[in-house]
Amino acid sequence: MSYKVMYVSVNDSYEVGGTMTELIKAAHSHWPRTFGSTEDVKVLVALKNKVPVGAWEVVGVYKSHLTYTTPGGERPRIAFALGESIPIDPELHEVPTEFRRGCAIADRG
Repeated sequence: MSYKVMYVSVNDSYEVGGTMTELIKAAHSHWPRTFGSTEDVKVLVALKNKVPVGAWEVVGVYKSHLTYTTPGGERPRIAFALGESIPIDPELHEVPTEFRRGCAIADRG
């Protein structure tokens, strides 16, 4: 079964050894992606220096109150409602090489 994974960099917002609460806060919100590109994401993986440090089931996606600038104007950033943390399976270690604004979406499964 194929599913979408959103990889997010927490390099600037999370220190190794921090709490799970700090990691979740760093990972779940304010990503510069469109709602349409993220609405079917099933797993969110937080990366520190391109190494997975946490993964969660995505239970919902919503538009944040913050925006980002595009050539077409301002757009709302995206945030994720996260469910249970999940094991970081070897498949989730296949981190995309190309990141745009700190995040990337990949098909897995």
